[in-house]
Amino acid sequence: MLLLMAKPELTNSFLLEFSGEHLAYEVENFFACAAELLVPHGNYSLNIRNALLSGFTMHARSILFFLYADKNPKPDDALAQDFLRDGLTWSKIRPDMPESLRLLQRRVGKEIVHLTYSRMEVSESAREWNLGQIICDFVPVFAKFTGNSDRAKLHENVIESGNRWMSVFMRAGLIERVPGPT
Repeated sequence: MLLLMAKPELTNSFLLEFSGEHLAYEVENFFACAAELLVPHGNYSLNIRNALLSGFTMHARSILFFLYADKNPKPDDALAQDFLRDGLTWSKIRPDMPESLRLLQRRVGKEIVHLTYSRMEVSESAREWNLGQIICDFVPVFAKFTGNSDRAKLHENVIESGNRWMSVFMRAGLIERVPGPT
């Protein structure tokens, strides 16, 4: 059982190992689930589609907390700030959270990971997820993060995974270009 632990010593080697395994896993699965839903490789049953959507939204929630955890992070929460080059402050350089990502964050809490009575109030049409918009809005934030990260802390697997999936989405016409880090 995992218990809340104290913040570990965030050495470069610790962050590199963590990001190579855990952050890369979240990024890879976020994009992979989105790709399966947006560019399906088969005719999925409703159950498989729902499982992909659950995976996509849960990985999105994890990554969004990592990128935008301004309220009450726990001592052992991984945060984007920890991976930046020295002297940079993530909350000052990151883009504001786009509305599509704010909506995703709220909806995941009410419709996916918590069993709430408010689910009864969601109309059939409001249950749709604008995955293309979510990906389009996520990409600049991810690019800003990776472009300002310290390569001694952020594993190349994270960057390679993001770049590979962005190429997939560009070829599919879902995003036009990958923004630079600016």
